Amino acid sequence: MADWDDLLPDFKKSSLQQIDHVEEKLRAVGLAIQRVEAGQIKLASFSKEETETMAEMEHGRWNAERLLVGWTLGPRDVLKKKSPYLVSWAELAEEIRKWDRQTVRLIPRLLKEYGYEVFRK
Repeated sequence: MADWDDLLPDFKKSSLQQIDHVEEKLRAVGLAIQRVEAGQIKLASFSKEETETMAEMEHGRWNAERLLVGWTLGPRDVLKKKSPYLVSWAELAEEIRKWDRQTVRLIPRLLKEYGYEVFRK
């Protein structure tokens, strides 16, 4: 992880695209967000199935985003835009899947910082 100011422009754009996709992932598992008064936000937690579905979606989003800007499969090399993780969820190592799951689990806390909560439709 790096500070925002230290990120390469492509990685800043990637982070913004990840945020843009949050509601899509939530909708896929029957969840949504709403603005809530400060101090009244309830932190949601996701079931194992919800987490897995959204993590797989996040990996798919990440793959598409990387491929669209010219990344290819290969040993990790940021300057050459190569990543060993440009594979399907089924082919992704469990250790790497954990990154996507952790990203998904952080959604309620990140939204809380901006006055939103996750709720079940």
